[in-house]
Amino acid sequence: MSRTITPTSILIGDGRYYDFRNPSLDGVDVRFLARAISRICRFTGHCDRFYSVAEHSVWVSHLVPSHLARQALVHDLHEALVGDVSSPLKGVIGAEYKRLEQEAWALVADLCGVPVTVDPLVKRADLVMLGVERRKILANDSGEPWDILRGIPDVVDEYPGLELGKSSDEAFDFFMNRYEALPAQPQDALKVCPRFVASVAP
Repeated sequence: MSRTITPTSILIGDGRYYDFRNPSLDGVDVRFLARAISRICRFTGHCDRFYSVAEHSVWVSHLVPSHLARQALVHDLHEALVGDVSSPLKGVIGAEYKRLEQEAWALVADLCGVPVTVDPLVKRADLVMLGVERRKILANDSGEPWDILRGIPDVVDEYPGLELGKSSDEAFDFFMNRYEALPAQPQDALKVCPRFVASVAP
């Protein structure tokens, strides 16, 4: 991290610069990254209400066993640096974006004390939540099958009371409260969504 701008750097919330050519998160407080993803809307904004990456991350963290919850919570935290790029666009952009994304994720994983290799259950939980979000907040969805969701159970009807769409400030608090509680927090997913945990299992 540096306080000197370069042509390949972005300013982050603590007043320093993240340089894509020389990436580092030395000394960064997680709160600055959490604040950023609490202001980034999922689905590139094409949903019927504001729904942040931070809120999404908290719900995903409730869909996995407790030993994976911290990794699930921060699995998209690197998007504070590289943005929330849609999966179809990632495929078009190609390898260079993927490399930058992986570099940012590795730094975030180290900062947060989680493995760099994302557990398959975390990846599956992310897709389970995507399916829920599709049903809950994409009002203009045609219902056509999404290849990325093939084989992923549709569990949204199992939890009709789930409300999505916290404000940015609410989502930030939601994320940070979960982050700070996780080291000593028992698995509580069944209180959040009674059948989500079972649905995540391959």
